[in-house]
Amino acid sequence: MSDNEAPAASGAQEEYWLRRCHGFRVDGPNGRIGTVADILYGAEHDRPSALLLRTGLLRQRLEIVPAEEIAAIYPRLERVRLQG
Repeated sequence: MSDNEAPAASGAQEEYWLRRCHGFRVDGPNGRIGTVADILYGAEHDRPSALLLRTGLLRQRLEIVPAEEIAAIYPRLERVRLQG
């Protein structure tokens, strides 16, 4: 099933899945980036401010991606797509 076939979460569903996307695959415009290692909270304790991603295959590292860079969350695919 591709991104085109699975509905993206929206509205309240998007908020719900943003808090529960630990382990989801993360894709960018050019393909796979990594997986969600943790969900980070800032000043707003009820809304995540960023995702901590585990990237790389052989040499893994952690990267922080602000929540504003998330284009869509696909719960059925367990995927997060980032903006360009």
